Amino acid sequence: AAALERVMGEELELTGTYSDVPDFWDWREHNAVTSVKNQGGVGTCWAFSAVGSIEGQHAIKSGNLVSLSVEQISDCDNGAFPQNNSADCGPNGGLPFMAFEYVMNAGGLELESAYPYCIGDWSCNPCFPKGYDEHICGHRLPADKCDPKDSCDAKFDPSKIAVKIDTW
Repeated sequence: AAALERVMGEELELTGTYSDVPDFWDWREHNAVTSVKNQGGVGTCWAFSAVGSIEGQHAIKSGNLVSLSVEQISDCDNGAFPQNNSADCGPNGGLPFMAFEYVMNAGGLELESAYPYCIGDWSCNPCFPKGYDEHICGHRLPADKCDPKDSCDAKFDPSKIAVKIDTW
């Protein structure tokens, strides 16, 4: 049965029936989600959320499931909040929509194997991106100085981009 809904001031006709919806659907059986990842003791859930979404959409569209770099987003996302020109907070939190904006502006994401996750177990100490605001994000973690070899500038290689997005 068709239904009309109002969405953002526009009428949209929705087609289909409830009988079109399966009783059970497991995206793992459709090769659209990677294995479970562990963010460790830091606040990178926002980056994991964005990466999982991009991985799934890429797999559905291309038929190719790949594990993408969460660390790249955590290290490199320097997109700014328009209100105060501050960036996401790396391991101290952030917003998935800003991660999507970062991925679009950076040209895409590297594979997890090319830019592995390390901040969750503190096996690396990346430099926070420009725009990191301690008033909003809190003190940088870990408290000691960053290691330039772990920074986005040292690790991100645009020639290794595996997946791009045009919009979110």
